[in-house]
Amino acid sequence: ELPVVLGPSAVLALVCFALEVASDAGAQDDAGIPGGLTVVDTAASPYPPQHHPFEADGTPSADRPLIEEGRWRHQDAHRGGDVDPLFFLLTRPDRALRPLAAATHFNRRNLAVRCSRAVSAPADAILIESWRVRVGPRSGAVPFHADLSLLAGGGRRLAVSTVLGLHLDPWEILRRVQGACGPAVPALEEDPIEGDGYGEAPPLVTDLSLGDLLPPSGNAS
Repeated sequence: ELPVVLGPSAVLALVCFALEVASDAGAQDDAGIPGGLTVVDTAASPYPPQHHPFEADGTPSADRPLIEEGRWRHQDAHRGGDVDPLFFLLTRPDRALRPLAAATHFNRRNLAVRCSRAVSAPADAILIESWRVRVGPRSGAVPFHADLSLLAGGGRRLAVSTVLGLHLDPWEILRRVQGACGPAVPALEEDPIEGDGYGEAPPLVTDLSLGDLLPPSGNAS
């Protein structure tokens, strides 16, 4: 029954997957997302090899709001069909670029998540440090594997030693955000296919309990 707080890396991973779902669907019914939540696609990254400061014509690359005041702003996907194939022969993108898709998919670069609503962190809570989705983009609730910590009284933070299987709808989680309980900091999105992605996000307090995120059977895996 403990409330759930999303750590910065969990926020980044959640937003990335939610945006992939919205992109595939072409539209997203985002009514109810807190108005203070903003997600911007930006050239700046806390990991320098991910910087993408220029457009194809050499002009400075502007920020692109993806979620603004709680509303999803549909962005057409622009994939890098004109990328020189020699790029892959003359460089080592597997070592320099994270994620690798940043070299060829220009519809998204780095995400900066902000929340203008500030709330206090609960004294006792479950902190989701990070999570990894187990399926491809699709609407509705999907399985995630999560790394958790227990926030206990007196500022104690106890790591949960096992990965927990959760079942959640990313857009529904965003609708249940109450506010940020800290500033935005560098965050990591783990992706075993395209490589780790970096961005910035604050810790977010939700009105959910851990029980709300367990699989329908009630048995975590």
